Formats: sequence, structure tokens, C-alpha cells
Amino acid sequence: MPTVSDHCLALAGKITGIFAAGFQADAATVHFIDSTFNCPDQPALTAILNDPGHDDREGLIDLILAPDTAAVREIEALLERWSYSVADLRTVLSLLPAEMATRVRVGEIKASIGFTVPGACLRQFLSQLHLTRPIDPEIRLALATRLPSAPDRLEALLRIRQTRTELTANHNRFLLNFIHQSGETDTRQWFFYLDFILDLLDRDRTDGDVFGLFAADKQYCLIQVEQSRRLAEQLQKNNMETLLLCGQRIGLAADVPGLLHRMNLIDDICRLVWGRMPVALAAEMVDADAVSFLFEKQPPG
Repeated sequence: MPTVSDHCLALAGKITGIFAAGFQADAATVHFIDSTFNCPDQPALTAILNDPGHDDREGLIDLILAPDTAAVREIEALLERWSYSVADLRTVLSLLPAEMATRVRVGEIKASIGFTVPGACLRQFLSQLHLTRPIDPEIRLALATRLPSAPDRLEALLRIRQTRTELTANHNRFLLNFIHQSGETDTRQWFFYLDFILDLLDRDRTDGDVFGLFAADKQYCLIQVEQSRRLAEQLQKNNMETLLLCGQRIGLAADVPGLLHRMNLIDDICRLVWGRMPVALAAEMVDADAVSFLFEKQPPG
């Protein structure tokens, strides 16, 4: 029989320990449980989680397991020492029971609720960890300097690993520059910047000029702010009913404070990395008399 490698045994042991310790349902999961199952008590929720025939059982278990960032951070510590392949993960699964026993603490229910995790949910849990996704070694080294605290460093690595799509070489170069150039930034603010960057890079489908990506997002924000201002001016002159009777379609009011905050983040990050801010061009604004517009959900392109 072939010998199981140490890194597979270590990961299997870590997962076993995490499931033995149990999980804490986050606020979103508690809301889902209350709204979907009409605020179940402990016996009712126990019955749902342990009924293989219940239609919502596996989806609920996936929700319970997925948000537990403390558990994921523990596993991230292993990835500082080892890397894992798809074959390794199959080996790890073979070392675990077909159904793992665990417990969850939910909202105001005092006692934790025991249940077994089906194999499909366990595989989903592992897939969401993105254990086979590589992180650029230079980024690891830069983070070790920028974030000497191990918990902070693991948190940063975790957030990078958990992006929805794998970062490209171009994105990695930008991220490396950001880490090097942000040495004096407060750690809490630094993580705000990191989350913003990862979200923006994740929506970049062209893998082109990153500065241009920031500039386009700032332009998009400015257009929405301007459109919202003009809509407010029109509503001061005419009430909503009058505009609708005239056949106007009124766009949704933008979250102006949120957009201004986003523009400030863009400027801050661009100053850190490039030493300059992108310029949003007022010439691209819509007609000043336009009232009939609908805000887009995503930036153009």
C-alpha cells in the first residue's frame, strides 16, 4: 500500500479538527434559516439537518460550512508550508469519513445542533477553499514584510486565495506593487484597500492596463453621481407624478456617499501605486437636460 504523504495527512487532520470543533452560523445564514423555515426551534432544525430526504438540507449545510472564515484561516496556515494538487485533494477525501459529524450554533438557539455532513457537501467545502490555486511566491514574500503579524498575513493570503477568479500575471504585478508601496498605511485601512482591489480586479475581463481599469471605474462613479444630482434638480422643479404623466422614466437614485467613498479609494490607491490620480472627464457626461435614464449595475465594458 502506498504511503500517504505528510501534507495530505496534515490537511485531513486539520479538517477533522475543524468539524469536531463545530461551526457558528453567520447572520446571513441565520436570516436564511428563519425566513425559509419559519424560525425553527432546536428540534425542528435538527430534524432538517439530519433528514437525507429534505430538499433544502444540502443547500443549508453548504451555507453553514462556507462562511466560517476562522476555519478557512486555519487551513491557510498549512498552505504556507505545502501546496496541494487535485490528486492530493482526492487523497484527503479518501482519508475522511464518508459523512463527517459536526455541530453548529445558530442565532439565539442555546444548544449547538449536531448533524452529519454528506459527502457532496464535504467536497463542496473543499472546492470553495481553492486549495489548488497558487499564490505568487513574490507576493508571499512581500506580505511577510508588510504584515509581520501572522494572523494578518494569513488573512491577506486568504482573501487573495478566495477571489472568484484566479488573478492573472498582470494583476499579480499590480498587487505586488501595491504591497510594496503601501508600507505606511494603517493595517485596517490597508485591508479596505485590498478588498477593493481584489473586487475590481475580479471584474476585469481584459487583463489590460490596470490604471485604466481604475480610471474607468472612477469615470463610471462620477457619471452616476452627476446623473443623480440632475435627477434631484428635476424633482425639485417637478414632482414624481408630473414627470411620470409626461412619459418620463425616472432612474433609481444612486448611493452618492458610497460612490464618493469609492472614488476616494480609487484616488488613494492610485496615489500609492502610481503617484497620481486618474482624471474623470466631465465631457463624457450625459445631456444636462436628460431626465430619462436608468443606472447601469456594472461599469461599461
